[in-house]
Amino acid sequence: MPRMRGYDREDFQNKTGAYTLAAATQFALGKDFDLSLAAQQWHDGSDWLENQLEARLSYDADHWSSKSQLVFSVKYNEYNLDPYARVPVDSPDYLPILPWNKDLFVRVYFDMPWG
Repeated sequence: MPRMRGYDREDFQNKTGAYTLAAATQFALGKDFDLSLAAQQWHDGSDWLENQLEARLSYDADHWSSKSQLVFSVKYNEYNLDPYARVPVDSPDYLPILPWNKDLFVRVYFDMPWG
């Protein structure tokens, strides 16, 4: 998509130190439920580039099938590519690098081992 908006790969080169911060935890909610939470943020110098949040609720479905789980998960991403914009973001000529800046991915699935 950025190429369609006048950008090439070289326009997104890291010119400063880049780093990421991450945290994750898991809780048992009774005998059959687990809740996992994770967060991560990516930085290029002092600018943040992406935030990612994820939550996952798992139900131990051993009574349906051995070692199986019913899983509900939500993943949210927010992007900030404005530090790479060629014109100031408050300019009337500004066109965002991506036409969206947020993604939400929701999944429900049955996790069952093979064999």
